[in-house]
Amino acid sequence: MPTLAPFIPSIAALSAQTQRQIFFYLGMIVIAAIVLVAVALVVRRLMLGRHEPGESFTLSDVRRLHQEGQLSDEEFEAARKRLIAQQRAAMNMAGDKKNLDPHADKDADADPPAGMSR
Repeated sequence: MPTLAPFIPSIAALSAQTQRQIFFYLGMIVIAAIVLVAVALVVRRLMLGRHEPGESFTLSDVRRLHQEGQLSDEEFEAARKRLIAQQRAAMNMAGDKKNLDPHADKDADADPPAGMSR
């Protein structure tokens, strides 16, 4: 069985300048790959709209601030309504994504076969 070894020169057989060029370009490829992954992660975070933990308030945080007297009744109601609206919008978006999933179980609401229960 013929091998490719005679056709592929070894690194040691190459000149020093050629070796430097090979390692330079390999290094550039590795750096480009790392930058590409970093950019992809940033774009993914922006597209998904995820925030760092602690960036937003929860309803319990707003209640606590109201009980401590740091929010007036009007501020509390406005913040509560805004948080509830955000939660509902997020739930609607999650429901829409589920409906768009081509792998979603289309028979989830169908009755189970005879003799089987849910």
